[in-house]
Amino acid sequence: MKKSAALIHAWAAEFLAATAFEDQDRAVEALRALLEASRVHPDIRRVLTDASIEVSERMMLVERVLDKTLPSSVLHVVRAMMTAQSFDLLPKLVDHVRQLRDRFGVAREVTIVSAVPVSSEEREKVRGCLEKTWEMPVVLYERIDTQLIGGLRLQANDWYFDATVGGRAERLAQTLIAT
Repeated sequence: MKKSAALIHAWAAEFLAATAFEDQDRAVEALRALLEASRVHPDIRRVLTDASIEVSERMMLVERVLDKTLPSSVLHVVRAMMTAQSFDLLPKLVDHVRQLRDRFGVAREVTIVSAVPVSSEEREKVRGCLEKTWEMPVVLYERIDTQLIGGLRLQANDWYFDATVGGRAERLAQTLIAT
């Protein structure tokens, strides 16, 4: 366990050091997209973790899956993970990169969870409010949750804000029960 934690920290630090500040958002998004693709498509995950397939062939799959030219820092870290047969550590790496960015005030990553896509105007209002509150840049990611009735939920590591219809109804019910 300690060895994997040390690897994750080393890879995250190397990833951030090798990525120009202005490219970090795009590089982190590429890692997150690869993680999501490996979660959604079990065949992709199987190929990416299969040590019997040459690393160079698996790297070609990574570029094809993400359908874009990736920053060299992303390619380097993914190649290192495959070579060490530790691709299964990708979720922890993505979380650790986010934590390091938050800790050093590079940027705070926030996920907006909503029932429908959020408009660009709404995204900018949320970003502006959070940047003013935290006094640091905010990088927004969006996830659709069709189980939500309406509203949105914001998540950033250990911080959570629920402005969903269900969340409001739950708080109202708790207030009524308490009185």
